[in-house]
Amino acid sequence: LRFKKWQWATGATLSLAHDALIVIGLFSMLYGFVPFNLEVNQAFIAAILTIIGYAINDTVVVFDRIREYLGMYPKRNLKDNVNNSTLSRTINTSGTTLVTLLAIFFFGGETIRGFIFALTVGVIVGTVATIFIATPIAYDLTYCSELGIGVYKLFSEGKTGCMVYVDGCGNVEPLYLKDLQDPATGK
Repeated sequence: LRFKKWQWATGATLSLAHDALIVIGLFSMLYGFVPFNLEVNQAFIAAILTIIGYAINDTVVVFDRIREYLGMYPKRNLKDNVNNSTLSRTINTSGTTLVTLLAIFFFGGETIRGFIFALTVGVIVGTVATIFIATPIAYDLTYCSELGIGVYKLFSEGKTGCMVYVDGCGNVEPLYLKDLQDPATGK
């Protein structure tokens, strides 16, 4: 209820799915190759749930900062508001968390290493996902809905978002954000 726009929820949900799948996949791939326990047990489930909680908190704080800047600077471009001070805040928070996790990983006991390894990977992946998945998806979807564009499928292609527009007759056309114009400004 806080953001009241489906675009923000879509970005956050896809980012959370990405975080959980990456950690689960990494545990599956590294099982038997690392010198500590990577078994799927209660500690692993707790780590996945903690990662999801940490990542959604990080994403909501970033989205809240963007929303705050949209209110404070309404004449600024949405892209400028998205990039303004969210990156440094996210990296500082994740960096201090990583320092603590790495200290526990190296100096903690053997039984907790798998749990801390999952948390460390999750914090790194969650930070990357907040910056490079959740925010760009929310930006692309918000920008397209402001222009009145129907969005069928969203994916990334290079540095520009690429979407597929489906009109009322079912015709599919690719849309590139760099080619879109704001009807109000013509830019």
